[in-house]
Amino acid sequence: MRIAVYVNNLDESYQILFYNAVRIRAKLFNMDILCIQQETLTSKNDDPFPSHKFVSADGIIILFATLVDRPVTRLADQMKTLFSSIPVISAGIEIPDIPSVVIKTKSSMEQLMMHLLSFHRYRKFLYISGPPGHPDNIIRESVFRTSLKDAGMTDNTISWDIINAYFSEYSGMFALQEYIKSNPANPPDVIVCANDTTAIGALKMLNMQEDAGWEKCAITGFDDVEKIRTDITGLTTVRQPIDTMGSLSVDLMHKMLTGQETPSVLHIDSSLVIRTSCGCGSKPGSKIIPQETDSPDICNKESMNSYIARMQYENLKSNLAQQYVSFFGQDVNLAPDMAGVIVSLRNFLGNVNVNTFYFCLFEPAATVPEEGMLVYKKEGNTEKKFEPYKKIRLKSFFAADLFKSGGTPSHRILHYLASGTERLGFIIYDADETNYPQMCSCAVFLSTGLKRIYALEEEKKRSRLLELEVQRRTRNLIDTNRKLQIESKKRIKVEAEVLKISELERRRFSMDMHDDICQRLAGISMMCRGMAEGNSQLGELSELIEETLKRTRQYVHNSFPVELESLGMRQGIEQLCYTTEQQSCGTLKVPFTWNVKGDIKLNSTDEINVYRIIQEAIHNAVKHAQASEIAVSVLQTENGIDISIKDNGTGNDSLAIQKRGVGIGLNSMKYRADQMGGTCRIVSSEKSGTSVLLHIPV
Repeated sequence: MRIAVYVNNLDESYQILFYNAVRIRAKLFNMDILCIQQETLTSKNDDPFPSHKFVSADGIIILFATLVDRPVTRLADQMKTLFSSIPVISAGIEIPDIPSVVIKTKSSMEQLMMHLLSFHRYRKFLYISGPPGHPDNIIRESVFRTSLKDAGMTDNTISWDIINAYFSEYSGMFALQEYIKSNPANPPDVIVCANDTTAIGALKMLNMQEDAGWEKCAITGFDDVEKIRTDITGLTTVRQPIDTMGSLSVDLMHKMLTGQETPSVLHIDSSLVIRTSCGCGSKPGSKIIPQETDSPDICNKESMNSYIARMQYENLKSNLAQQYVSFFGQDVNLAPDMAGVIVSLRNFLGNVNVNTFYFCLFEPAATVPEEGMLVYKKEGNTEKKFEPYKKIRLKSFFAADLFKSGGTPSHRILHYLASGTERLGFIIYDADETNYPQMCSCAVFLSTGLKRIYALEEEKKRSRLLELEVQRRTRNLIDTNRKLQIESKKRIKVEAEVLKISELERRRFSMDMHDDICQRLAGISMMCRGMAEGNSQLGELSELIEETLKRTRQYVHNSFPVELESLGMRQGIEQLCYTTEQQSCGTLKVPFTWNVKGDIKLNSTDEINVYRIIQEAIHNAVKHAQASEIAVSVLQTENGIDISIKDNGTGNDSLAIQKRGVGIGLNSMKYRADQMGGTCRIVSSEKSGTSVLLHIPV
């Protein structure tokens, strides 16, 4: 007997808790489980559950609470169309004509609002909702509005606002941040959140506020998943027995498959859990509703120590897995081809101890394929890389090949590899529950790596085709010349973009170095100076740090000339000459001449190119020419600008021969001059030194 379980993503506590309960309960009934992620019924998805065309299952359990963002009308008809005669159970949302397992939350939400209104006597409320069309959010927001409207009939001081988020920590942080910007001096008494992860995000934003009114704001959540129960914030929330919902979903499915009578809806009660975040505990006469049986007995030292040790162990495992997936992401990003991806994947799976893994790709442009290409398979200690890729019929693979457990029930988890709306393939694995979020990240990194490799291969293919085309067209010189001109323009445009990106990266690097490393060095130096009294070594260390800071700031300046952007080209070049002269400690003069009427009309990119050419020429003269003077002049002519950088040092006769490959710096100067439509000429001899002559048409 096999069940397919549909969830959104096993990267957050609600869905992990549900799936674990399903998996544990299904094992008692000797059921195989296939968990399918990232097939949703959102308003933007015209092709829900494409896996139904190749997945073989006796029953379907769908966690609709995480898969829909709109009302559930006509969902039953849609499920019958997709899954035909296969039994379907809805978990989390009651859907007419589909057996459903639902947690009743309305009364608990009403109790929460009554507690905030009557016990705490809060009068100013903010509700951070979930997706507007989500059925759970509709219920919670409706109770929120109704409770406050009813209370407002006898108390006109009650007010509220509602802002939208999307049941995630980040969206909770962002939504509250925008609200605070609009209402900086108007904090509410309490923030009611549509779920716990939204509440945690909002709480993090509150903790970043300096205003005491915002900082002391009460907050509540909804769900009471395990992560929140053990969190030090003590979040007041409504507990949904998600694990019970998962177990009962399997029980209901087993009854349907064995021909037993089944109810149309199974209701599970939720409960209000009062902790400290709503303001309880600090208020005289208030008390906290005790934790339920799955939490440790705080009065039993042995129980508490055991619980803490288990949580620390789970946290350590999770942190290590997070590091491994981060390393995997870096490796995949650098992999030159599919073989490199497989090597990185093998290392990652070994680190996180995943022993069952399938890596399958779809044919390009196949939306719902019948076949796939098995790239890599790992089963226990046996692993195999398929080259060329082994073609498999998806229907037979999921029906027979995937579950070969010798009678022992197995569970497999499917995660699509996707880029935008394009599905590239999928991975299937069996992992420890602490690794579920990391496996989701693994799928994302694999998708990105695959798309990059596909793009490289496509680019190589295009390059080969272009080369063949050019060879064929050489018979027609006129046509070939025209094509080369077009390609040249494209190349220049791309090269200009590369230069632009390079300069932006230099600027970002300089700002990061200045704002981070320099500030840290300055702080360390101040600390050393403060502790240097009576300790000469600390004084020496402070001087060394100051010297390092000075050099670092010079590197930052050399990387991106801030004065060029703020003061203009003349002052930027003049400052470059002055700085070079100062750094020589009196051994070098760098006179600067500016013979230009008004301003030079160049765009910012060309100004940077001019500056870099002058900077490179001065650098070469200082490093190689042993000059005592480097004269820089800018002269306006009838048809452009002529710039010269002349030194009186030791020249090199070979530099006057205009060759490619003489050096990165010299090629860079000519490259930048080409980008401006100008010329860069080098005149050099051992007797008279070197002159770099730049002409820019204006």
